[in-house]
Amino acid sequence: MHLKYPVITAILIFFVIFNSCKKGEQFPVEPAIKFKSLEKFTDANGVDTALVLSITFTDGDGDIGLKAEDVNPPFNPGSEFYYNLYATYFIEQGGVFIPLPVSAVNGYRIPYIENNSSNKAISGEIKIDLEILGLNLIAPEGNFRFEVYIYDRALHKSNVITTDQIYLKNQ
Repeated sequence: MHLKYPVITAILIFFVIFNSCKKGEQFPVEPAIKFKSLEKFTDANGVDTALVLSITFTDGDGDIGLKAEDVNPPFNPGSEFYYNLYATYFIEQGGVFIPLPVSAVNGYRIPYIENNSSNKAISGEIKIDLEILGLNLIAPEGNFRFEVYIYDRALHKSNVITTDQIYLKNQ
């Protein structure tokens, strides 16, 4: 599924795999996420061209994701909740990771997850194509990492995770 939003220039691809939890298994209503992996793709010239972040999630009441038509408050464009996944970019400078001044590319919309089970608790994996084009304007290469969190439809915020660092060569 390819999603385009006027606020971001990147095409975002989400692969959402989920299942209803086993009978009796329960999770808090606040979503919880865990870092799984960062995978980079490199062209024939050794330039990193794509970065895919994988996270796993659980949610006790199964209200993860937004439909394309979910644009009324509080999910309206310009609202903090228009996007339901945020990734803050960091670069290592002098042994310390500092946040990058990346604006529009740090918000993504997780697609709506339908759960018709009587047990609304869900778990799964989300894969996101992180936008890395343009990082070469900040640094042609370096160590990067990301902080990520999500919101569910009840506006519960998940925990914030930090990815492993990854070396990117951007030109």
